[in-house]
Amino acid sequence: MPGTVLLTFDDHGVSGWHRHAGILAAHDARVTFYLSHADLLTAQERAELEELAAAGHEIGAHGHRHLRATETVAQSSMREWLATEVEPCIATLTSYGHRVTSFAYPYGTRDENTDAALLELFGSIRGTSPRTADPDEARRVINDPPPPRVLGSRGVDVGRLGVPNPDDRPVLEALFAETAQRDGVLCLYAHNLVEETDDLAGTSNYLTPARLEEILSTGERYGLRFTTVSSQY
Repeated sequence: MPGTVLLTFDDHGVSGWHRHAGILAAHDARVTFYLSHADLLTAQERAELEELAAAGHEIGAHGHRHLRATETVAQSSMREWLATEVEPCIATLTSYGHRVTSFAYPYGTRDENTDAALLELFGSIRGTSPRTADPDEARRVINDPPPPRVLGSRGVDVGRLGVPNPDDRPVLEALFAETAQRDGVLCLYAHNLVEETDDLAGTSNYLTPARLEEILSTGERYGLRFTTVSSQY
C-alpha cells in the first residue's frame, strides 16, 4: 500500500461536516471528527453525528470545554484536568453511542506528563505541528508505519477568522509525494467545513468544500488511502 492519510476535523462543526460528507463518500474517504462541547450538541447535531459514524467515520474526543492541557494542569492538577476536561468528554460521547479511542489536544498544547496520562485512556493521541512553508521541516510530520501513539499533524485550514492562510498547496503536494514513496502515515487536521460566504468562515478556523475536494483528489493521484485514526491501532 503506498501510504495513508489520517484527515481529522476538530471542535464541533457537526452540521457543516454532515452537509459536505458527500465529498468524502465520493472519494471513499474515512476521517476522524474530534468533538469538544459535545454535551451542547442539539438533537439534530447528534443525529447528524450518528449518521457520520454510520458512514464509517470515527468520532474522537477533543475535550469537554476545549481547554489547553498543560496550562490547565499547571493551574490545578493532572487529576483535576482529567476529571473536568477529559473524562466528561468521553462520557458524553459514549452516552451518544460512540466508542471513543482517540483524543486530539485543543490548541496542540501537550507535554510528556499529559501524554502519559492520556495514553492510559486512549489508543492514540494527536497533537499539532508548525504549519511551515519549508518542505524539509514539514516532512517531519510523516510517520513511518506503524505510526506512534502520539501523532503530530499538519493544519490544512484555508483561513482563520475570515483571514486567508498562505497557500500551501506545494508543501502539501510534497508531503503527499513523500508519504506515498515511504509508505508512510500523514496526519492532517482542519476545523469547520464551510463555504467562504458562511458566517462561520468569519469567526473560526475553516476548510472549504472545494479545498477538501482538491486535497482528496491530490491524495488519490498519489494512490494514498484516507482512513480513520483508530484504524491504525
